[in-house]
Amino acid sequence: MVELILDGQSLAKSVPGTLVTKKPNIPAAQRDVQFTDVPGRLSGSLTEKRGWKDITWSPELQLVDFKTLNQSWRKTRQLLQSASKLMLSDDPDFYRLIKSVTIGEFSVDDVEVSGSYKPSFTLNPLEYQVTDPKTFTANFDIVNPGNVAAEPLLTVSGSGTVKISVNTNQFSIDSLTAPVTLDCAKHTATMADKDITTSTAGDWPLFVPGVNHVILTGVTSITMQPRWCYV
Repeated sequence: MVELILDGQSLAKSVPGTLVTKKPNIPAAQRDVQFTDVPGRLSGSLTEKRGWKDITWSPELQLVDFKTLNQSWRKTRQLLQSASKLMLSDDPDFYRLIKSVTIGEFSVDDVEVSGSYKPSFTLNPLEYQVTDPKTFTANFDIVNPGNVAAEPLLTVSGSGTVKISVNTNQFSIDSLTAPVTLDCAKHTATMADKDITTSTAGDWPLFVPGVNHVILTGVTSITMQPRWCYV
């Protein structure tokens, strides 16, 4: 039976007696497309493809506890409300980021030893692949197996001004004296617990689907969590 994995921990193991009674279909993310009608245009409206819309997912669960049902329900709510990452036990190589959870009511049975509930997850539209970090010390090519561009998490070592070129885009960091962590999704740079985002310039590294060519200048090593993703 499928289990919910929240932040790497099975909900069924964290709260014994938790069962997924019905696993709903997982909807595919929908593109946010802006249509603009142009009178007299032979090929129809103009279209602008933007990002992807969040998805909503609502599994049906049951909680059975013959002694401390209310206490188990409180713990369940706490775990659901604090979770940031969702994975399913039958698909352990992929996860989704949780934006919010609406828990709703807990329907207790007549003998008060079990109850059912149906949380509603609002999820990031992207499905991320679990990968191990990779370290490089020279120029390299890397293949993005996903179908959308990936915004990696990078740890860069070097000194002075260093540059990272990905395909035709260039990115630089000034005044490096220690390894710097680049979160390319959030556009933040941190060195020795200090925000040095203002010391960066250029296009943040982005890996498009397919082969990406990376050129390092002044970089002694770069460790990356690629964050391959799919829609």
